[in-house]
Amino acid sequence: MGMSSESLRMMCFAAKNGTDFSKTVTIGRQLCLIPKEELNKILSDYNPGYKDSHEMKELNKIYYKDSCQYAEPLFEYFGAKTTDSIDISNYENATIIQDMCAEIDDSLKNKYTCVWDGGALEHIFRFPTAIKNCMELVKPSGHLILETPGNNWFGHGFYQFSPELFFSLLDKQNGFAGTRIFMQNDMLNWYEAIPPKTLGMRTGTCCSVSRSMLMHIVSQKISDTPDTINAYQSDYQAAWTNNDPVDKNAIIGSNLRLLHKIRCCIPKFLLPAAWWLWNNLCYFTQISKSYTRDKYFENPNGGGGGDYECILEFCLIYPQRKWKNLFFGGYYENKQYPI
Repeated sequence: MGMSSESLRMMCFAAKNGTDFSKTVTIGRQLCLIPKEELNKILSDYNPGYKDSHEMKELNKIYYKDSCQYAEPLFEYFGAKTTDSIDISNYENATIIQDMCAEIDDSLKNKYTCVWDGGALEHIFRFPTAIKNCMELVKPSGHLILETPGNNWFGHGFYQFSPELFFSLLDKQNGFAGTRIFMQNDMLNWYEAIPPKTLGMRTGTCCSVSRSMLMHIVSQKISDTPDTINAYQSDYQAAWTNNDPVDKNAIIGSNLRLLHKIRCCIPKFLLPAAWWLWNNLCYFTQISKSYTRDKYFENPNGGGGGDYECILEFCLIYPQRKWKNLFFGGYYENKQYPI
């Protein structure tokens, strides 16, 4: 497991929004897989005072070009006084040897201000036990930060996950609140997932079959984790409460069904041309400002602004040419790092 440039961006975002890294534990010992130049650029954007600082020189000694070193110094840069790691064996010299398929010892519960999973949960067979362990490791007011596959990671691990799972699981009933989930595709575009409960319907992505997506999740612990954790899909909960059957067609939405039919009528060889046309239309008319990637995801700090208009399902819309930068308040050109 390792930290990519996008993992570091999430770390910057978390730090800027109040995450306390002073006592951190990682699930699996994390490698830093970020090229030195990229690391310096991201940290300079996050903290302009980083450039040519003592911290920069020290990190560059550790993360020299094409090096593959562990990530504890990065956590120290963000204020970690302790950075533990949990693994099932000591092959990477983790500080705590623990099978996450089994319940953790009481001495580890409510111990850490930040629990960071950079991609372990999808590899652990007993997921409910593993995620409960992660939740119990966090002390009240601390944060749980997860990076896990969301789409098109077939064969990577045991599981791929849906935002609904974490919105429902990291909820007040289980001692968490303020959960935010960001979807990042393999073009390094980011979108914030809207909770299905907020929309009143199921959420999904119209991502192309060739696009993989990661989820970056941050949630704050507000109370002790209960002995038994539960999560229920929000639309079914609403149906139980209202004593009405779940209408899956209504959940999908009539507009989306219509657009799906339109999509099926368009020959596949025309799709790239339609994508190119839409991209240029957005660029020249600026209409991308009022549209989102699809009906369910919005640009967190620009673009959609709560307007969940549905674009033709096949359109993998490029973001508008310059996106508001969620982390640092700056701008990045299209096809680089929208947030």
